[in-house]
Amino acid sequence: MFNKTKLTAVYVLLFPILIFSNSDKFFELSESEKTYLDSLGKITMCVDPDWMPYEFIDEDGNYVGIGADLIRLAASKLNVQLQLIPTKNWGESLKYSKQNKCIILPLLNQTEDRDEWLLFTEPIFIDPFVFISREEHPFITDPNELGEKIVALPRGTSTEELIRRNFRNLKILLVENEIEAFRKVSNKEADFTVRSLIVAAYTIKNEGLFNLKIAGDFPDFNYNLRVGVIKSEARLVNILNKAINAITFEEREQIVNKHVNLKIERPFDYSRVIMVGLILLLLIFIGFYRNYKLRKLNEERSLLLDNIQVQVWYMTDIDKFGVVNKAHAKFIGKKISEISFKKLKDVMPEESVKIHVSKNLEVFQSKRELIFEDWFPNASGEKRLLKIHKTPKLTQSGNVEYVICSAEDITERREHELKINTYTEVLEKLNKALSISQNEMENSLVEKSKLVEELKKINSEKDKFLAIISHDLRSPFQSFLGLTEIMVNDINDLSSEELFEFSKEINSKANKLYKLLRNLLDWSRMQEGNVPFEQKPFLLDKLVANAYEVVKLSAVNKEIEVINKINSRIIVNVDANMITSVIQNLLTNAIKFTHQKGNVEISAERENENFVSVSIKDNGIGMDEKMLDNLFKIDQKINRLGTNGEESTGLGLLLCKEFITKHNGEISVISKPNNGSTFSFTLPTV
Repeated sequence: MFNKTKLTAVYVLLFPILIFSNSDKFFELSESEKTYLDSLGKITMCVDPDWMPYEFIDEDGNYVGIGADLIRLAASKLNVQLQLIPTKNWGESLKYSKQNKCIILPLLNQTEDRDEWLLFTEPIFIDPFVFISREEHPFITDPNELGEKIVALPRGTSTEELIRRNFRNLKILLVENEIEAFRKVSNKEADFTVRSLIVAAYTIKNEGLFNLKIAGDFPDFNYNLRVGVIKSEARLVNILNKAINAITFEEREQIVNKHVNLKIERPFDYSRVIMVGLILLLLIFIGFYRNYKLRKLNEERSLLLDNIQVQVWYMTDIDKFGVVNKAHAKFIGKKISEISFKKLKDVMPEESVKIHVSKNLEVFQSKRELIFEDWFPNASGEKRLLKIHKTPKLTQSGNVEYVICSAEDITERREHELKINTYTEVLEKLNKALSISQNEMENSLVEKSKLVEELKKINSEKDKFLAIISHDLRSPFQSFLGLTEIMVNDINDLSSEELFEFSKEINSKANKLYKLLRNLLDWSRMQEGNVPFEQKPFLLDKLVANAYEVVKLSAVNKEIEVINKINSRIIVNVDANMITSVIQNLLTNAIKFTHQKGNVEISAERENENFVSVSIKDNGIGMDEKMLDNLFKIDQKINRLGTNGEESTGLGLLLCKEFITKHNGEISVISKPNNGSTFSFTLPTV
């Protein structure tokens, strides 16, 4: 039973890792550096045992977190081993470092105090700082105007040193760790705390401190986290810098997402969702603003290309790649770094190389755009039909500098087109058969008149149906092709927002087209009698539950309560796939045409010994008499948007009627404008 919906929200934060370039820099150590590392042996390190998600020691004594993964990655690039020196807390780690009991501190800020005994590498990770306060606290624009407010800070951090020096008006409440600082603010023992964006987002969500918010940007201060090296091992700093610079964007992104992506599941609370949504919007704004100032233009373009589903790359020569995006790398089955600036023959099958080289040569010689379709094997060896655009980028002198390429997988589309052609042939054969029947019945004038009128009606319905389907197919195709053509021709001139909107529109049109084709093919198979039909006993409430799972997200998004009143002992003798599709279609329509926070009710009662009547009732916008008259007619399409602007394919109810008729049942509807609708249908029982 599902008397009440639940909300599941997945919150994915945008992290400052974006400011690092997508470097795949190769480096080499000199012989003297290799000798030095060999003589050094294992590199000892002291860490903060309780600084989630940056670094901490878990219950099994393992060193984990963002910093742990970054320093291990750097060590692996240098082919050296690390040795953890256990400490009780961060203060003891600093003490051990001063006493040279450990060579490095793998993740900390550089300060004047720490410069006395440490040398620092280039930043291994950068994270902006923010104020965290309770919900009632106003937005902080200038910390100097806060007066004598109380700020809770972990003992011995660089933040404490910074605030004591620059904001002497603030009273500092020292605590033992990060979480205690957040709880002091939540419990009104302090006015606010100052932490990095990642730590703030992680702690608020992980600890469930939903009375806290991001209250402002901490001016001109980032977590420029570096590796601290004791001064007696100064040579190690330059060596570590080489390894840090060799860490790629993908490696950093994978590490951060491993530790900070969160999923929260709790009962639906509209006000709390709004609050969390506003917090996330502020986090996203701060993250984007910081990252925008620090990222280079080529990094932004790379990020955009990696997030669109169209395969994009460019060729520096007829047989050599330039840069490729993730979609193309995924199709080939290799990493971006394994493809970029490599020869085609080194990364692609020979049959694919021959096609690309031939087409590239044609573009380089003609200096004109080329569009073609061909079959290419993907990473698993499956042949896929790709529509490829190759556009030359010309220099001022008119020579081809490079060729921009994009590919769209049209395998499924082509299969659907072939099936539609088959359906058209069936309709033509039907028309021919009807014409023959008309000629055979010319001996009877009365019968001929009736037949002629019936044939005219069928032809008219068929023509209208084909016109409707043709229009519905053509519109998304035209939009889809137009958008992709703009993206191919103007890819270098489009902003990130424009690319996002184009990708979003393409996805919407493709989904609508897919649903229309799926319903059209199902209806076509029913007309031809090619749909498998296997009646078996099934529990009716189980079929309803299965159908609801498919549409559950739509109900959740509109806060619609779906109530199942069906007796768990009712058994029906049906084809499960067909009846599940009927229930799913009717539930989808009920949710689509019901306002926010409405309700939908499913019930069933025995009509007689052989049939049970199932009803799906909503309190939505209802229908007038004209709409009801055209509801199940093939030559009439009801162009009506849902209460939230949802679109329809127009074939769902036709399929429902076909499937119910197949079971010797009947389907009907009762509805009035603004008074909701009740769809009822009968099913055979055991």
